[in-house]
Amino acid sequence: MAYITISYFSFYGKPQQELEDFKEKNAEYYYILPPDLIKEYDFKIDLYENKLPALIAYENIPKVLLGKSGSDTAFFERWEKDSKLLGVDLSKHAVETAKKDIFTDKIDGRGSRIVNKEEITSLYALIDLLKSRNMKPVLVTTPYLREYKDNVGSIDAGFYSDFKEIIERVCKEKGVVYYDYSSDERFMDSPEYFIDTTHLNRTGARKFANVVREETVND
Repeated sequence: MAYITISYFSFYGKPQQELEDFKEKNAEYYYILPPDLIKEYDFKIDLYENKLPALIAYENIPKVLLGKSGSDTAFFERWEKDSKLLGVDLSKHAVETAKKDIFTDKIDGRGSRIVNKEEITSLYALIDLLKSRNMKPVLVTTPYLREYKDNVGSIDAGFYSDFKEIIERVCKEKGVVYYDYSSDERFMDSPEYFIDTTHLNRTGARKFANVVREETVND
């Protein structure tokens, strides 16, 4: 069994190559993927990132020593710690996050939501790849805090029906199952399980992993 995480916005937005931070994020794949699987592969980037990181910046040296980027290290340091949401105005934080997720690089000039066909095609390909290797793909949406989920629905009334339509089409055409834990009562009112309103911390991730194993093992 192989779990494929589907966030609310996995299917939407501009192609990655058109995003402002594409080059920065794309560089991280040079550590784990062969050239033919890297979008817009650049030999010079490969050379600097994997062989001569010190020429980019002194702080990048850990990439060679530890095999991961500074941004990765920062993320895992945050993930390891207890939630930083305790004492934070969750409503305000959730509104800002939801607006960013809904509007940033996801709306075209006519005000319509951009469906990212490349991402959907990639999901189909991943499902086929897993099946070809005798693995059973299972689609999963992880828990969100209630404040975030409520704001997504209030800011964009049509979002959930559009998202559901795509998920149901994928499941029907590819014969896979989907588990939606985004509104799970065991998590959505417990900020101590989250780094922010949409990402679990270590404690929450461990609890969620146990839930998923127990509830999907027989599918």
